[in-house]
Amino acid sequence: MAVDYPLNSEWSAALEAISPGPGGSFDVRLYGMMSPCAVIKLSGVYYVYYIGADGNRGDGGPANRALGVAYGADPKNLTKYSSNPIITFQPNVDEEEGVFSAAAFLEGGTIHLWYGGLRGTGGSVDIEIRYRSSTDGLTFSNDTLVYQRTTAEDTPLGACKIGSAYSVYYLRGLGGGEGPFYRLSGSSPTSLPTNTLVSGIERHGGGDMCFRDANTMFTTLVDKTTGNGLCYDIATSTPDTISSLLETYTGYRQRTLFLDPDNSFWLMYVNPDNSGDNKIYLLDTIPTQVPDPTIMIPIRR
Repeated sequence: MAVDYPLNSEWSAALEAISPGPGGSFDVRLYGMMSPCAVIKLSGVYYVYYIGADGNRGDGGPANRALGVAYGADPKNLTKYSSNPIITFQPNVDEEEGVFSAAAFLEGGTIHLWYGGLRGTGGSVDIEIRYRSSTDGLTFSNDTLVYQRTTAEDTPLGACKIGSAYSVYYLRGLGGGEGPFYRLSGSSPTSLPTNTLVSGIERHGGGDMCFRDANTMFTTLVDKTTGNGLCYDIATSTPDTISSLLETYTGYRQRTLFLDPDNSFWLMYVNPDNSGDNKIYLLDTIPTQVPDPTIMIPIRR
């Protein structure tokens, strides 16, 4: 039986999950990229992958963006990895370069992660899709270029494996990280030759693939005008087709969803994506423990 997706009204109040780092750290700024990116649960520990910038560029944009991770056995109490950032990408030593987005999933004991690497092209950037893997959630293998188009910003959002095919869902960039929703697929994490259109409507983030059952994936896509999360199902039998709109999540522009495979509750790490609220928050559907009125609690006198 499929796990129900949360209604907008069923999410908990927001809890601060990740705060900006102090001056000189890689994550002084937490807005201006598609982050938080992904959540993985490995050996009972939650790993939340997010992007930080070490300050502002001259034009006001984020400088030197890189991927970091915060982790913990309690998804409400995360610790930043002391060796952050875990992935950097600046082939031309340009402050506009870096990591713009990422997508990941767990297969056995291996985390497969694809990220959008910003490459400077002399006054502008391209975003290419690159791959790394990890078995501990913290250290990742040397990367491999998977997909690249000239003068394009192609942004990976979600990833999964359907049968024997690896899939990376991405926005085929039209500039500013926006674009229609596509799927790369193939027999290997580093070989994804099939490229198909899933939805022609331009979006601006989202894209996690959460399996509600073996045949149904749940995802959100960000409406580029309102910033709301638009929720859809994707059937594994038709992975290049999204359902009609199921629900709308409001209040935050960037979000990553995770369905806990052991407890069937949902986590949603969110980012307001503005300078006035430079933090990442957690909303969840973890059941609240209500005291059992039949249990007598002794009182010391």
